[in-house]
Amino acid sequence: MSANHGGPKIFSSDLFRERVILVTGAAGGVGSATAELLHSLGALLALADKSEGVLQKAATSKALGITADFRSVAECERVIQR
Repeated sequence: MSANHGGPKIFSSDLFRERVILVTGAAGGVGSATAELLHSLGALLALADKSEGVLQKAATSKALGITADFRSVAECERVIQR
């Protein structure tokens, strides 16, 4: 698959403007890349991960950082209430 450099934009830079999106697994590779893409599209982010590294990432990107283990229903409910 080849990159489409200089081609038409697929998404508007404000596609998710003022929308809050929760990204789980945000301290790792796919979650981190997803968060960066959503941020570039105007999203307000809540970054969640079981690793405390997500708090550092959140601090540098003006996002809400949440440590949580989503294997637990109680943790899911706690995060949603924030």
